[in-house]
Amino acid sequence: MNYSIEMIPAILILLAAFSDARGAMPLQPSLRDYVHTSWTEHDGVPLSAVESIAQTTDGYLWIETIEEGLLRFDGVRFVSIPPPCARPARIADLQSDGVGGLWLFCSRELYHLDSSGRSTAIKIPSLSTRMPTASLFLDRRRRLWLWARSLTYVRSDGSQGPEIPGTERPSDSMFGHFAEDAEGSLWFATNHVLLRVRDDRAERVLTGTFLSVARASSGGIYVLQSNSLLHLRGNSISTVATFDADLVPMAESILEDTNGGIWFGTRNRGLALIRDGKIQTFGAEEGLGSGLVETLYADREGTIWAGTPFGLHRFREPLAYLMSAADGVPPGLPRFVFQDSRYGLWVGTELRTVRIDRNQGRTERLDFRFNSIGEDKTGRIWTAKETDLGYLDGRRFVPVRDSRGEALTGIYSLRADNQGDMWALSDEGLYRVTAGKPHLESPPMHSTRFLVSKQFGLWLNLGTRLLQRLDGRETVFDRQSLLTEGSVYAIYEDGASMWIGGEKGLFRRRNGKWTTWTLDQGLPGRGSVFEITTDTQGRLWLMSDGGILVLNRAQLDETPDGAPRRLAYLRIGTLDRVLPHRGGIVFSPRIARGRDERLFFVTNDSIAVVNPANLNEQSFTPPIVLENVLVNRRPVLSGVTRFVEPEDVQFEYTSLSLRSPENVRFRYLLEGYDKDWIDAGVQRRATYSSLKPGSYRFRIIGSGSEGVWNNTGASYAFQIAAPFYKTPLFLLAFASVLVAIGWLIVRYRVQLAGERIRLRLEARDAERLRIAQEMHDSFLQGIQGSAFMVYAAMEKMDEHPSESRILLDRALKIVAESTDEARRMLSSLRATSRASSPPAEPFIARLESLVRQELVLHSDPPRVTVEATTPPRELQPDTAEDAYLIAAEALRNALRHSKSQSIQIGVQFSPAEFELIVADDGLGIAAEICERGREGHFGLQGMRERAKRHAGVLTIISGEEQGTQLCLVLPANNAYRQDNLR
Repeated sequence: MNYSIEMIPAILILLAAFSDARGAMPLQPSLRDYVHTSWTEHDGVPLSAVESIAQTTDGYLWIETIEEGLLRFDGVRFVSIPPPCARPARIADLQSDGVGGLWLFCSRELYHLDSSGRSTAIKIPSLSTRMPTASLFLDRRRRLWLWARSLTYVRSDGSQGPEIPGTERPSDSMFGHFAEDAEGSLWFATNHVLLRVRDDRAERVLTGTFLSVARASSGGIYVLQSNSLLHLRGNSISTVATFDADLVPMAESILEDTNGGIWFGTRNRGLALIRDGKIQTFGAEEGLGSGLVETLYADREGTIWAGTPFGLHRFREPLAYLMSAADGVPPGLPRFVFQDSRYGLWVGTELRTVRIDRNQGRTERLDFRFNSIGEDKTGRIWTAKETDLGYLDGRRFVPVRDSRGEALTGIYSLRADNQGDMWALSDEGLYRVTAGKPHLESPPMHSTRFLVSKQFGLWLNLGTRLLQRLDGRETVFDRQSLLTEGSVYAIYEDGASMWIGGEKGLFRRRNGKWTTWTLDQGLPGRGSVFEITTDTQGRLWLMSDGGILVLNRAQLDETPDGAPRRLAYLRIGTLDRVLPHRGGIVFSPRIARGRDERLFFVTNDSIAVVNPANLNEQSFTPPIVLENVLVNRRPVLSGVTRFVEPEDVQFEYTSLSLRSPENVRFRYLLEGYDKDWIDAGVQRRATYSSLKPGSYRFRIIGSGSEGVWNNTGASYAFQIAAPFYKTPLFLLAFASVLVAIGWLIVRYRVQLAGERIRLRLEARDAERLRIAQEMHDSFLQGIQGSAFMVYAAMEKMDEHPSESRILLDRALKIVAESTDEARRMLSSLRATSRASSPPAEPFIARLESLVRQELVLHSDPPRVTVEATTPPRELQPDTAEDAYLIAAEALRNALRHSKSQSIQIGVQFSPAEFELIVADDGLGIAAEICERGREGHFGLQGMRERAKRHAGVLTIISGEEQGTQLCLVLPANNAYRQDNLR
């Protein structure tokens, strides 16, 4: 469109007359501007036709599908919930109960599912057995309305209200739909009639075919018909829109969004949106998958959900509206955006500059390509081209010249100061350009951004440094003072603070101190800040390489100078199709604030429009829910918070913000275990293994795609108890047992050591006894015998020399044998064990040799006989030796002391025992001597000790003048060799 130059003043005068923003052309996103997300088989989700949608107060979305049945959805995960009705289950409708539960009409029965998952069947006698109800509706009094035989409702306690007269259901009525207006009246539409219900009475309002009804925010209701949309308010009826013949509305699907747009589903064109009387559609060609939309639902965040035969679709209103050619934006990459005082929006691209009259909805095109634009206090528009600086007189560009008459080239930036005077920054320096000819105020500094402030003076960016000129003094701030590196992009004055945007962060100069926020304090992207502005609510807006950031000024003001805290902000980024520009040094301004408070941002490919009034940080705080606690991979029962040393504890959590839950980021902390927060990203499960006994508290917080953190989140406190065998009482008892066992072991070892000592002493005593016995029975007896021989030889030496010689020879022989016996005893003392070898001759033969040896020693010996009453058996070596020595001792005693005439030695080798008897017919032994032995003599004692060694019994029977009988009895097991026991 071409305008003549003469028309421009008239246009400007007309614009001044319409400077009030109330008549402004609204900037609203079109249906195609909404952020669309789908869950279908094409997206990898096996989700069939969606027929009904509801949201419970906890935030979960409940979806009824044909094949999958009832699903609970948190925006990321679909969880199948078994329906309470009998199989095959057929869910006809869903409705929240307003307090965390859900109403279901399932298999022709009404059920209530409470927040804990328990279901209750509600008996409705008037339910039609032929046709299930078409719709459930919860009014503001939390009464559930349904169409049975006629209209009725169920109270929150499960009791049924009356049937409404005049609402009987005709046999051909297939559906009915409800709405409640702002006055509390209930509206009910069928394919025959439109009813209004008040005080349990129905009033017929219109007759005809009505598909659906919805509450109107401006009052009254909207009524959807097959060819039009009506607005009923009071007694008036108006037509909002009429439909072409090729657009067929769908029943059940109509709602109004927060911006006044009216949404409804169609059978053939997909989703439809009526805004400003115009109909927009979004169907199969745009990615809906089908032209049929079966159900629509608006959740508590204003997000629109559509159910189609192919799955689920979400339409989220973008936080930033991207202007297009339909809004008057010229083609080409944008360079600057500027709002003048007459409510005109100037947009410059690489091809041309336009002025969009937002009052009249018209666009004025100027065939100039400008780099920068500004307005002085007189309302004059100043522009800069690559080769010139000037102002606009209507549509005519009027260049200005400096004091030398030369053009000002290479203008980087135009800006008005606090008093409305215009300044221009070029390669030649900084010029004041408002009055008269441009005046050079500062020599060339190779600067690209500047600010002229009455409070802070002149600021220029010098690459990576900043120059301040105030009251004739210049101060340069370098990377050391800014605590960062990189270029400076933006300079902005706000109250008592000077804000600087740079390649490596955001900087504030206040009270003579710098405060620096970088990536470490949470800036997104690479931490670059390109543009800075504020809104009327006092918030600070940044264009960063991570998106548009909205910062709370109160939190920033509370940050001490020089001590930056982590930034809290709301971010508008790529999810809203905002692609930040990449800085640059030429074009300005890149942020504009309109008189209706909307903000305009130059992005990499468009102009983004944001209405700050629509941004409430609290509404973007994602609710965080701890869904499950699993101990050893089993869900924990409600109320259980104490566990006995489990192998692992798992926490499943989620966010119930459905705007973009797939982009929610989580952090968690287990107090009592973790030292700091753990960044979990999009992961929705945390697992801890081998927790030690103690008290713990699991905390989970989250941030949505807009960057607003819910720092309260959810938490769960619990205790890990030690098993009984690790409790202090058990450990004390166990320690006591160990001490007792240790004491018993020590005592046992002491006893064992004592026993060993005792055995050693006994062995030593036994050895001493053995030696004494052997010295008594062998060595001493031999010495004594040899002495007898010598005495006898001495008596016969004079009279019978030959006999004397014989006796001396025998004495020498006995001495030699005694010497051998002494050597044998010495050998046995040096040996490690007493080894007894079998005697050289049988036991009886040894006894006979003994008798012969002993008889030689006596001049008039008695008669001695040796007799074995049973066949002989071979004795054990030790037994044979001790039995032989006992017999020898008894024989010698009898020969020396009994003065007997005969001595009998009898041996019996019976199978059960071995018996040795030595008997004489001599003087006998006194009873006292038999009992205790003679003092200084150890013969009887030695015999008893040898018998006891082999578990034998030694018996001595004697009396004076009656002779003596010695009897030795040994058990067979101790007497005989093993091969001679039988």
